[in-house]
Amino acid sequence: METILLPKDVAIKAFDYALQVADNKFKETATNILSQLKAPPANPLFFHMLGGFRIYQGGREVSRESFRRAQAWKLICFLAHSFPRRVSHETIMEAFWPGIEEVSAKRNIYTNLSSLCMTLEPYKERNSRSQYIHHHDGMIWLEPSLIAGSDVAAFESSCQSGEAQLASGNDVEALALFRKARTIFKGDYLENEPYTDWAISRRSLIEGRLLLLHKRLSALLLKQGNLGEAISCLEEAFARDPFQEWICRALMKAYHQAGLRGKIQGCFDSLKESLHQELNVEPDPRTCDLYIHLSNAGQPDGYHNRGDAGLQRINSGS
Repeated sequence: METILLPKDVAIKAFDYALQVADNKFKETATNILSQLKAPPANPLFFHMLGGFRIYQGGREVSRESFRRAQAWKLICFLAHSFPRRVSHETIMEAFWPGIEEVSAKRNIYTNLSSLCMTLEPYKERNSRSQYIHHHDGMIWLEPSLIAGSDVAAFESSCQSGEAQLASGNDVEALALFRKARTIFKGDYLENEPYTDWAISRRSLIEGRLLLLHKRLSALLLKQGNLGEAISCLEEAFARDPFQEWICRALMKAYHQAGLRGKIQGCFDSLKESLHQELNVEPDPRTCDLYIHLSNAGQPDGYHNRGDAGLQRINSGS
């Protein structure tokens, strides 16, 4: 049978007429097609997930307040977190309504999914299909062609590309990519979203990637002789994780090179206090030796590998 292509306005009129005379089964199909014909082209979504969750639709932010249901906001957050994977009803029920009767939990899914779609597509007919979200055979997922991306994906991509360039010996390209990744990172993954236990694993993974980023970037900057930016990078890393001794050692060295000897003791004392209060341990002898060496840098014989003796000297305050 030959397919006849009609102009959009003619097709809309044809379906409008068909709805008046067709049976119920045809009406349902025609309604879905008609709603898609009438709907304006969907604008792609972009998700900000570092430093809080935000949604942008065609460049305009979709505010949290525009969602009539709090759980609908949580649902799009979960779908963005899971993208590009498909998510089962069971996974969503476990994440949002654990322990609730299955019938009630599924009702919650349908109710909040409908509310979510109406927020993103206010022009959509009530029972028509969403352009953004697919729901079929107990699975829910975002339409890939309408997802412009996310800041977390851009961050991870820049980190991975930087590692590849570094491994190939391309320091200049690696430095540019690591700088870009640092600029993208605005805060912890979904940091403002309470009750997101399902995000803990991804958050930890990103924290580890950020720590490696600081290590790589600061090393390249120091190699380049850019002390100011290297110190800024290391201070940022140390503020986030005050238990990492390699950061403390690198920072003390950078302070020494920059002539900021007054900051060396503050850096070491901060590490020592953090380790003592939270873990009830003392700094590694290597860190202690470095601190003693830098503190006595003006003395030709000021640095010797003291090991435990150096640790005891610092602990005693001598």
